Amino acid sequence: MPKLYNYGLRDRFIGQMGEKMAKPTSRVKKLVITTLLVCLPGCATLAPLVVSGVGSGATYSLFSTAYKTETYPLKNVYRACLQALRTMAIKVHTVERNGEEIQVKGRAGKRRVVLDLETVTSATTNVTINVSKNVIFKDKATAEEIVYQMALALKRLQSRDLKRKATLAVSGAPPQATIRILNIRPRFYQGMVLSPGAYELSVSAKNHRNRRVLTTLRPGQDKIVEIVLSKVKK
Repeated sequence: MPKLYNYGLRDRFIGQMGEKMAKPTSRVKKLVITTLLVCLPGCATLAPLVVSGVGSGATYSLFSTAYKTETYPLKNVYRACLQALRTMAIKVHTVERNGEEIQVKGRAGKRRVVLDLETVTSATTNVTINVSKNVIFKDKATAEEIVYQMALALKRLQSRDLKRKATLAVSGAPPQATIRILNIRPRFYQGMVLSPGAYELSVSAKNHRNRRVLTTLRPGQDKIVEIVLSKVKK
């Protein structure tokens, strides 16, 4: 009599292997990522791989960088970006502008957050969001939440506030610098919404010379003041 094949044993084995493949170890993850990093430069077919985000309207690259084009001017998107990061308690430490492009950098705990805003047309802005845990691993979930919070902020923005209020940010200072506005009581934060007028900024950092700068804001202006601190010679 021929020996019967044990299909139950086979199915259990396949199920166990499936669970292991569904939950790869950190060692396997690192191996896969390393393989991709080596292969990607020479694999033209893999480079453009993207995945659409469910519900967010964003697109994600193979390494979880979020891309979103908003049908709003750069001014609106910039203010919504600052508001979204503040809502999420992500501390912005650097804001830089180069023509029609703005880069916003911050930290969420141990994660680095970088947003690049670029004008496409007078009514359209491209947004790139990169949240990284380290050199290799990215945080797609946090990037997706930033996209969502920005969408909410864009809906809440009032045209009268865009025209009447101004924002103030400081670039060029070390990320650990302490920035204060001396002639008002509220604590400074990057992209702070203020009424038009004159403000005296104080910037200080360890092993750097302190500086004071007087700046004036106009209605509706998004001003980024560059303040570079010189190092103290030891």
